[in-house]
Amino acid sequence: MRLTLTLLFLCSLATISLAQINDESPFPVDFEVLSPVAAAGIYDYGTQTADASGDPPIWGPTLSETVAGEIVWAYDAAGDSLGCETVTTDLTGKLALVRRGACGFSLKAYNVQEAGAIGCIIVNHYDDPAQNGASLVGMLGGDSIDAVVIPAIFVSRTTGETIVPSIDAGGPVQGSFTVKSFYDPISSFSYHTPSSEAIEFADYQINYVNPNGQDAVDVTVTATIAAPSGAETVLTGTSNVAPLADSVITIDGGFTPTEMGVHTITWSNDQSAETLTSGFDMTDFTYAVDDNNLTLNVGPAADFFTNTANLTYQAGNLSLMDEDGAQATHMSFGLANGAEIFTGDANSDQIQIILYDGDANDDNQLDFAAGGGGSFNDLTPVALATYTIDGTETGDELIYVEWEDLTDGDGIVDLKPNGAYYTTINYDGSNAGLGIAPRFVATTDLPYLNFPTTPIFLDQLYTGWAGQTVAIRLHLAGFMPPTNTDDIVELDAAKVTLAPNPVSDLLNVNFNLEATADEVQLIMTDVSGKIITTEQYEQVYNQSLQVDMRNLPAGTYFLSIATPEGYRVERVVKQ
Repeated sequence: MRLTLTLLFLCSLATISLAQINDESPFPVDFEVLSPVAAAGIYDYGTQTADASGDPPIWGPTLSETVAGEIVWAYDAAGDSLGCETVTTDLTGKLALVRRGACGFSLKAYNVQEAGAIGCIIVNHYDDPAQNGASLVGMLGGDSIDAVVIPAIFVSRTTGETIVPSIDAGGPVQGSFTVKSFYDPISSFSYHTPSSEAIEFADYQINYVNPNGQDAVDVTVTATIAAPSGAETVLTGTSNVAPLADSVITIDGGFTPTEMGVHTITWSNDQSAETLTSGFDMTDFTYAVDDNNLTLNVGPAADFFTNTANLTYQAGNLSLMDEDGAQATHMSFGLANGAEIFTGDANSDQIQIILYDGDANDDNQLDFAAGGGGSFNDLTPVALATYTIDGTETGDELIYVEWEDLTDGDGIVDLKPNGAYYTTINYDGSNAGLGIAPRFVATTDLPYLNFPTTPIFLDQLYTGWAGQTVAIRLHLAGFMPPTNTDDIVELDAAKVTLAPNPVSDLLNVNFNLEATADEVQLIMTDVSGKIITTEQYEQVYNQSLQVDMRNLPAGTYFLSIATPEGYRVERVVKQ
């Protein structure tokens, strides 16, 4: 691969969590909800920890083996689920769910332990206005600290709101504290890649935890790549791993796919019998970081979306071109809660779709700003599209949309050789005023090299959602979308002109239509897709409309022009 794609910043929080139980454990542990589908996923959590002074100290076990069972509420004789009094629910073999508050974390864990629980899940309350739906804490010990022998975790309000409805509906809800000693195999830049854009992947790697508390071990890892034809390629890597250390083991060599279809990688190591599998799919025309298992959806909690993210949510996925470049015509994504965010106002029911050049200056570095302050505004848009929510979207089917190229206005976007592109979806809920975040269709998390491959922007840029990957796909020329494609009829460039451009105060939008338009819509967005102004006009023919740019900061904007005769996007430069 020609691109080094060095990342100039490292963002935090919403990437896959590698927490452990307790805080001193070397073994990463996932908190997973295995079923039902409505609640299934991997969730962030806080763990059993110590005060900075060490008093109180770390408490609870060092979890080195997976603990799994049904998640159930733990009630006392009064029917309370705080876990501060003797628990009367039979929790034998269960993961007990209790609420935060009224007593210490360790007492809650002890009480459910005494009722037979094999693990404890403490869910955050709503009493602290300084905390939002995603807030987590490390759990200090206290009462009964020496008596607790079961693992305990702390989950957010948002996690509770996802899991509890399934429990209250009668369950069963199956959960797991899944210990990972051989985990997160990385085997591709993107799960789906067009075969015409095949490039060598030479960054195969996997994590290994040395369970030995005394001695370092020399670990040899083998990655066996099976092509669709059955042909196998075997790669190996060796590393010395310190006692109780978690190490990334890099595989020597690389692999360039030459066959269409799914390739399976089997991972093994010479220290245990454990094996893992990963894979990737060489397609006709489609880039996608999801693995086709589109059973999940993801979005921010309502209070976070409203109070912290300022009613905006943008997600993107990375696609890398080969040395010949390519041409893109469509993208696709899924919206799971169309009815919840639908208003009936076309100006509010918009998802802005932007294709960014992630390395516009060709310096082999992604163009995100350094220091944690990056956003998609740092990248250069090359194509746009708009999807109008109609309220019927449930996530059962992907939505296909055609690109509008920003260079010449047609539906074919030239992608440069060795290029890096982000396909993004952006929802701005300011006009809707509902305070409800969109939930985009997702798959279970797939580990990738942290370019980042799956960034999202809420109040800042993050590396992705914990445990989930948003399904955002880029389709190359030759792709034949299903019949529900939101194809764009291109408005001929001769039918609308802008002047002056660059502009300092009033922008004139001059129309030369074939017939009087019952309605014309003008939407001004910034380079991140955030809607700046929306205007609707009736009975438009050969006339000029004005857009007031005087109060906007200098920079680049995009004007989406929708008429009965077609749709067009024009770049506007404010001086």
